Amino acid sequence: MKNFTNCTPDEFAVQSVKLRVPLLAWLKAVGAADIRKKYAAAIPDDASDEERLRATLAFLGEVQNAALEKCPDLTREVLCIATFTDPDDYANHPFPEYVDAAYEMYMNKAVRDFFTRSLYPSLTTFSTR
Repeated sequence: MKNFTNCTPDEFAVQSVKLRVPLLAWLKAVGAADIRKKYAAAIPDDASDEERLRATLAFLGEVQNAALEKCPDLTREVLCIATFTDPDDYANHPFPEYVDAAYEMYMNKAVRDFFTRSLYPSLTTFSTR
């Protein structure tokens, strides 16, 4: 599935502008900052890479659950933009395909850094390092 990790630079530029407002609204609706703080505070500085990965997966799972419970329509909008999917074609893909694409984007340091540093400098990121 096309997403920010495998699109062309021109596609990335255009789609990232489209994503900006809905993504900020989604992050707020989901409570992502509070969830991130909870997991970031629970990881000791000397945590192993495996411990950091487990915490990241738990964090992503909690964000996913909050997204589906609190704002399914906004979640669908963000997923469609991030995966270059026409909203009318959303149901033509199994939901795990969207989850896999979202995970791929989050785990890609360059993509994650672009959104947290370039478009949303006020945000901090929860990362595996």
